[in-house]
Amino acid sequence: MKKRSKVPYVRDLTNVQTVYTARLRTLRVKLRTALATATDVELLTISSKADLTQVLEVIFATLDDDQEHFIILILNAANELIGYKVIASGAQDHVHIDPKQVFRNALLLGANSIILAHNHPSGKATPSAQDIALTGQLRIGGELLHLSVLDHLIYTKKEQISLRDCMPALFGDRDPAAESETKDPSKQQ
Repeated sequence: MKKRSKVPYVRDLTNVQTVYTARLRTLRVKLRTALATATDVELLTISSKADLTQVLEVIFATLDDDQEHFIILILNAANELIGYKVIASGAQDHVHIDPKQVFRNALLLGANSIILAHNHPSGKATPSAQDIALTGQLRIGGELLHLSVLDHLIYTKKEQISLRDCMPALFGDRDPAAESETKDPSKQQ
């Protein structure tokens, strides 16, 4: 029999790594099973928005479509999808996200980079001010951890909006449209 600590608030952490390892294996198995069932192929490399949309269709099909869900996709250095995690589920028009939960799960799953995604049950994929602010906060937090936030996709059954495509400055990218306007002498005064 184990000797108990006399200090009541000290927890035995010897099994923590085992729990996280089992959780990681479970997430990987669930993802591979869901993808193989839905597509009959093991799609693991994310190289385009179409690949990303296909993976999200499989994941969101398993979730209630009458409420918002925020998920992260976990990628390795080769942009291979190694797992995903539903971070939070909310109401019909919002979901509360704790950045600590996002990064804790990303780090536990061995992420080199992540892709953020959430659905809009309303069917309108237009990003809200809160979506934009959260994306900016998570991108900055990711930089501090040397963990790239590659994109944030807003998903509906009819359309998907990539915040990286529509707001490149949010990700630290230069906006080609803005650059062409400054280079065009007819638009300068």
